[in-house]
Amino acid sequence: METKKQLFYKVIQYFLGIIVFLFILPALVFSCKEIFYLIQINTGQPFYVDRQYSLGFIGLIFCLAMITIVIYAVLRPRYLALLCIPFILMIHIYIGIPSFIKADHVSRVNIIITHPLNKALSTCLKKRSHLPKNQSELILALEEYGDSNLNFSPYFYNNEQLPFIYKYVKNASGPYLPQPPAPFPGVIYCAISEDLKSFWLTATVLEKPVGNKVVLLKNYSSSRIEVVRKTKNNS
Repeated sequence: METKKQLFYKVIQYFLGIIVFLFILPALVFSCKEIFYLIQINTGQPFYVDRQYSLGFIGLIFCLAMITIVIYAVLRPRYLALLCIPFILMIHIYIGIPSFIKADHVSRVNIIITHPLNKALSTCLKKRSHLPKNQSELILALEEYGDSNLNFSPYFYNNEQLPFIYKYVKNASGPYLPQPPAPFPGVIYCAISEDLKSFWLTATVLEKPVGNKVVLLKNYSSSRIEVVRKTKNNS
């Protein structure tokens, strides 16, 4: 029969094994998602954010190898110190994943709205004392501003990068929030007030990095629609 001391050590080793396994689990789920996204891209026609989804296979093999080490270390108590290997390696993996993903596609669209597009319209307001009067003037104002970041969205379809599409909305009193939104991502609605002094910007983005579900850009920190507003007095 096992002594209390042996039972205690066994509980500890299983507990440590579970902790390290749970530490590996998010990377395993992430790798499986990347593989699923890759399958979606190659078997269907979804919109997607371009990145190296095939690295999900390497991540999956790596995670399975780490889980194998955990099981071996738990079943052979004298090798329990091996648990340090997956723990340390996974720390490096979690440091590297954000740089692999780069900026989240929603954040990238938000940056376009809050910086170059916002500034382009503000510049137009200062230069002409009014905002664009129609779709043609809107496109002209963006061309005159000349920021290449305003040209292409972070989204792809059939291996082609999608451009941003700008839609002029006249006589607005607030942000334009169509339901349902446009059926594709990268559409930016420029709602211009009747007096041509104020504007609101909203955009369509993918709900996930790969898929066909398009939603309006939201500020996830407050769960409210992201709105950018400028007036002549505060521009």
